[in-house]
Amino acid sequence: MPRVRIWFVVTVVVLVLVPGAGCSSGSSITAESTCGAYLGSETQERHASAARISTELNAYSAGNSMWGRSLDAECAMAPDTTLRAYFAGQLALDVPSVAMERTLNVGDTVLVNTLAYTRAAPRRGEVVLFIAPESWRTGATKERFIKRVIGAGGDHVVCCDAQHRLVLNGHPLDEPYLYTDASGRADPTSSDAFDIEVPTGQLWVLGDHRSRSGDSREHFLRFGDIAQATVPVEAVVGRAFVVFDSREHDEPRWLSVPPTYADIPDPPRS
Repeated sequence: MPRVRIWFVVTVVVLVLVPGAGCSSGSSITAESTCGAYLGSETQERHASAARISTELNAYSAGNSMWGRSLDAECAMAPDTTLRAYFAGQLALDVPSVAMERTLNVGDTVLVNTLAYTRAAPRRGEVVLFIAPESWRTGATKERFIKRVIGAGGDHVVCCDAQHRLVLNGHPLDEPYLYTDASGRADPTSSDAFDIEVPTGQLWVLGDHRSRSGDSREHFLRFGDIAQATVPVEAVVGRAFVVFDSREHDEPRWLSVPPTYADIPDPPRS
């Protein structure tokens, strides 16, 4: 019987002991893989897998390359989440009102990550979907709202400075996302002055189309009650992260936090 060559023995041992050795890298990421495993793979492989798995799981815009970018950004927040759970946690919602124009236009489809706040709280500048307080609703079908978070618990929000900008924790806030009409005229930040501090566990949310949005500002001016004017953090369903324009479905637009929020200081601790 011929002797077994030492290199053959070593090869067999490696194939037995090393997970995935001898398998093609393209098949290593599945719907049951965790986000951590996904992020640990090569960029080209994981993006191809994201497009494939989105198709397998019938996700909105299945197969679109945007899923790779989405998973890159979102998976770090919950590395032990399986990709199956991640895709199941995405909610596709047709935009019903003008309150967030031109960030979100009527007829657009926005994708909401309902897992975004399992380990983190909503941040200033993020666009969130939430269950509105009852006093905000105009009917049984008008309970889910999408607005931008301007302030969280402890934040001091004032309208307005000499340039008619919001002042957040003593720092002026430029808002490039505010609605502009066809002539290029921007919506005013607010038609009325206010000076509030956001209660702990609550959010001060505003629409980007300020003059057409039923939001924290509008309800505070109506009721004069900061509790009624803010949204409980636990009412937030998820974070809107990408929008598909109703006229160009193949061109996703990302909803990132505007850089202006990076300059806002945290409120002083009491």
